[in-house]
Order: sequence, then structure tokens, then C-alpha cells
Amino acid sequence: MTPGAGHSDLHVIIENRQSLSGQAYLALFNNSDDWMKMDRACRQASQSCSKGDGSIFITLADLQHGTYAACVLLDINGNQQMDFNIIGYPTEPFAFSTQSSITTIIGPPEFNQASFSHDAEMSLYLQL
Repeated sequence: MTPGAGHSDLHVIIENRQSLSGQAYLALFNNSDDWMKMDRACRQASQSCSKGDGSIFITLADLQHGTYAACVLLDINGNQQMDFNIIGYPTEPFAFSTQSSITTIIGPPEFNQASFSHDAEMSLYLQL
């Protein structure tokens, strides 16, 4: 990202299609080296939701303009981590920016597949 670049809000709207309750965890990354390393996310946020909530709204205020990729997990059992079945597939709802899906049974899309440009106030729509 360029020094002195602008800043604006990023509104993340997460569609809770299964109408589940839990805690939605959003992680935002600004480079491929840090992608999906949760402790290296450039921004993180969370929002609780209840059954019947059709959407979950999270705003990342004053975000520096640049290229980002996002992932979100709906933690339905409250253990603050993604759970997997015996073959390694997530058992809790998740989503990636640009609606990229898991590319293999063992991993998320690459950073460049999930990345988007943030250069003005905008809304990012994700579906769990």
C-alpha cells in the first residue's frame, strides 16, 4: 500500500443463509504472506448473531486503501476456532471475499483469488 493513501470505511455484510446463531469472526489480510495466518491479520472484528438474523453487519472504519482479502467464520459452538470433520473439511459456516470457495479439500483459495481492491467507501457481501 502506498504511504499517504486514502482511508475509508469497509462495510461487510455477511448473509446468514442457514439462520444459525453464533459469533461471526472476520479477518482481513493485505498480503499473500500473511493470508490465513489469523495472528497476522491486518484487521479483525467480530459480531454475534441469533437465529433468524438474515445478515450480520461489520464495519471496518477508516481502512487504508489497498488490496485485501477477507475470510469469515461463524463459530456456532463458541470455541473461537474453526472445527473440521475427520477428512479435514470445515464443519462450521465460512466464507471468503469475492465468494471464492475452498480450492481443495485441505485449503482455502489463494490470496489473489480472494483479493479485492478497496479504494473508496464500499460494501463487501459474503454468504455463509
